[in-house]
Amino acid sequence: MHILVTRPEEDADALRRPLEALGHRVSLAPMMEIELLPVPSHVIEGASALIATSRNGLRALARSNAAFAMALKVPVFTVGPATTALARDLGFQTIFEGPGTAAELEDIIERDVNPTHGAIVHLAGKQVAVDLASALRGRGYTVFAPGVYRSIPVQTLPPEVASDLKAGAIDAVVLMSPKSAEAYVTQAAPLFVSTKIRQPAYLCLSDAVADRLGPLFPDRIFIAIRPNLEEIVILASRLTA
Repeated sequence: MHILVTRPEEDADALRRPLEALGHRVSLAPMMEIELLPVPSHVIEGASALIATSRNGLRALARSNAAFAMALKVPVFTVGPATTALARDLGFQTIFEGPGTAAELEDIIERDVNPTHGAIVHLAGKQVAVDLASALRGRGYTVFAPGVYRSIPVQTLPPEVASDLKAGAIDAVVLMSPKSAEAYVTQAAPLFVSTKIRQPAYLCLSDAVADRLGPLFPDRIFIAIRPNLEEIVILASRLTA
């Protein structure tokens, strides 16, 4: 099966490798570019805990030397095995791996972090799908979410990918975020003006991602049971079963 992966380039290999190991042909067309922003050291100073719901937050922190040196001694709450693995590789001393979504971290943090012991810093992007900071503030925590990276939509598909989509030569497209899905729809919609073109199946991380595909009128959408890479690989396997 020919699968198009739309993740940012720095994250694409984590999905490409298992898909290729299953015998799939994988093409890449990142729909978002990630701009890492400086993390001020005063934001980390005195923090009781950090939250990393994406590897991009940790990457931004690792590039901010003064903040990073202080952060390594602070407990970090992560979402998903990939973010946890990066935290471990970067040298964090105390890591709590939460379930697959940011929203599910709330109860874990409330169990393990005393709100009187200092602020929590969420290493989030400029725009977030789940406002975890506001939810935790509602539970009595002081939370800073400085916005340490931003996602920028890509304006064009690679020519070979556009050609394959128009020819109906791509069997499935992986979409991992609502913003990526929106960017894909913008670029792909003009290719599907003919109803004779076979659209690919869409492997979506969540309902919110699938909802962005409406303008394409797709007839095959598959949504992961849990929002992680492993479930996307399972969806791809089921398509070929």
